[in-house]
Amino acid sequence: MSRRTHASLAILLALSACSAGTDRPRDSGQVVARVGDVELTASQLQQTLTANGVKPEDAAARRLALDALVDRTLLVSKARKDGLDREPAVLAQTQAAVDRIHAQAAVERIASAVPRPGADEIRAFRDAHPALFSKRRVYTIEQLTTESATVDAAGLRARVSTARRIDEVADWLSARGVAFVRQSGTLLPEEAGPTLAATLQQRAEGDLVVLGTPPSLQVLHLRRIDARPGEGAKTDAWIERHLLEQRRRAVIDAAVDGMRRDAKVTLLGEFAPTARAPADTRVPATAGAIGGPARPEASGSVDRGVGALR
Repeated sequence: MSRRTHASLAILLALSACSAGTDRPRDSGQVVARVGDVELTASQLQQTLTANGVKPEDAAARRLALDALVDRTLLVSKARKDGLDREPAVLAQTQAAVDRIHAQAAVERIASAVPRPGADEIRAFRDAHPALFSKRRVYTIEQLTTESATVDAAGLRARVSTARRIDEVADWLSARGVAFVRQSGTLLPEEAGPTLAATLQQRAEGDLVVLGTPPSLQVLHLRRIDARPGEGAKTDAWIERHLLEQRRRAVIDAAVDGMRRDAKVTLLGEFAPTARAPADTRVPATAGAIGGPARPEASGSVDRGVGALR
């Protein structure tokens, strides 16, 4: 297989990730290629580039993306010729994809009405969270993560309180047959979230910290702490995005909750209400609305967890 084909197929596989909200270029109707009777437009090309994070001015990438569009068009034509578009499994997947696109479009429409935070709100947030800005610190850490439902959380916290090295904690877990994943990296406070950032602000270099609740527990070793205060426009832009995301999430959750109240939703089978499982026990509304898990600002897994390892 040629190098072009390898790269083209890689882009081809990413085409399905193109968002319904992709910005359209001014010449969206311009035809850039014809495959038989099918016309490929500049808008489709732009969506492909956006989905792959490619800069539009990269001529080589634009040509590669166009090759991917041509390949996809040929494969779609063959699928239809072979009757694959009428296969039950394909029809089900097609409907699921359409449903996801429509749900995402609804979410984006609801979120689009949310106003951006003003300068006073941005300033107030910055002043209220020194751990993220004026006293910002970057942490070089080692991390142990366990998802075991049988882990003795109280025992783990007690062991961490007396340990001097993370190896001692790893040995304690291993001796009890508790599986864990060990990682190292850099933890940025703005990625950890305000609550965790404030917690770590009280800690010193070399400390061991236990985070989370069973079954998801993390042990952090703060190997190094570097003071790196935030800077002007960069922090303002981050605060604006953060506040806007919070505001949009709240509006979307409220809208979906309202839809649930107005609609007749009946849970059946194993999901039917019982005395031990109230009817209103459910996941956050946005999780189902956009086809993926919600990302709450603060949760049991520590403000989006320490998944911010770099």
